[in-house]
Amino acid sequence: MYFSCALLFLLFPFHPAFIVITLVHAGLSPAPGHAGFERVQLKKGASVDIDSYAHYLHHKYFECNYADGILPLDKWFGTFHDGSDEAYQNLKSKLNEKSAGRSN
Repeated sequence: MYFSCALLFLLFPFHPAFIVITLVHAGLSPAPGHAGFERVQLKKGASVDIDSYAHYLHHKYFECNYADGILPLDKWFGTFHDGSDEAYQNLKSKLNEKSAGRSN
């Protein structure tokens, strides 16, 4: 299903190279969000934010960062996790409350 985006090119007259580029992009673009790194260190003291840390945290804890930072939905619904110890403790306490509610 994920790679079916290339099927759109069958409906429109594009050069076959666009299909190859689309499939390569689809294959490589998820890598930063699943690597577990927030920043890439370039030089001494210089770094670049890779904007995928929220997605990594979603995979790590699952119960957070559903909107992946595109919309402030996670902040509105209390599911935002920024990787800090405080956010981890908040998530842990919410999960404990949730599991305690199920056992009652």
